[in-house]
Amino acid sequence: MKLNVIVPRGAWFNPFNYCAQVLSLFFPCEVTQGYVNGAFNVLIYDLYHSIKWCKKAEVGLLDTPNSLESLRRPLSLGLIKPQIKRIFVTCEWNRREAESVGVKVDGVIYRLCNPLAFNVESKVKVRDFCAIKNNYAYDRKNLRLLNSIIEKYNLNCEVLTDAPFVRRKLRKGVCDEDKFRWLSESRFLIHIPWNGSFEMPVFEAMACGVVPIYTKIPCLEEYAVGVGVPVTKDGLARTMDGDMVRYVVAERDVVEAVKYALGMGKEEYVDLSFRARKRAWDMQYETLGRLNGVFAGLEDFSDFGGYFV
Repeated sequence: MKLNVIVPRGAWFNPFNYCAQVLSLFFPCEVTQGYVNGAFNVLIYDLYHSIKWCKKAEVGLLDTPNSLESLRRPLSLGLIKPQIKRIFVTCEWNRREAESVGVKVDGVIYRLCNPLAFNVESKVKVRDFCAIKNNYAYDRKNLRLLNSIIEKYNLNCEVLTDAPFVRRKLRKGVCDEDKFRWLSESRFLIHIPWNGSFEMPVFEAMACGVVPIYTKIPCLEEYAVGVGVPVTKDGLARTMDGDMVRYVVAERDVVEAVKYALGMGKEEYVDLSFRARKRAWDMQYETLGRLNGVFAGLEDFSDFGGYFV
């Protein structure tokens, strides 16, 4: 039986499409936009929308920044019924949220990182900070706050983004090899969303040995190794993508984390960089092992580790 990976429609840089392309580096598959009869269908998409719209698949590799509370009543009344036989999410927070509204979750499986990231390590750091941020209309990644801090404090920081208002940027569209080289030339990644799901930029930075400065939102607190920025829980934010809990990120706390990073000694930095990379490496192997179990019997995927050599 062949492996068919379903992704939503959208541009090539759609995060779910990107995750499917990385998956295909390890597991032979077709990447399509719909269910294929006779295939083993794996859906890589948003958890909330997969349940709401009754997406069909044998396995779902899902996560979401959305509150699932609005699904509670329709699920309990049987108005919607999950059509995914086995659901895996990318963090324990998503698992708890899903199970609290009646969605059965089979386990936690992280996203995969392109193995190129583990093989890139620049000995020369050309900038203090970098960031990778989508320009959401409702600014979930706190791009405007970051840009304000960069300009106000004249930080040596470059942002990979499509946002027109960011002056110091690398435009989206670079290949992974160039992205990881650019990442590894930075000492720190600044990633300060007010909500999120798995947050690939933090994982990729850690894989490159770049220390993340990150907001302590639930998903990132589970795996990030770096400099944490405290947040306070606020009410629900209503966005075009769904309702999300807003975690308030104070400028002063981000600035304090930046100052701490700039004052970090070489020994502390090297130790934190090593621990971040090791955590990313452990997550990658854990994910590959779990996926190998999920896909067992489809193909011989037992030699995935050889990609790292």
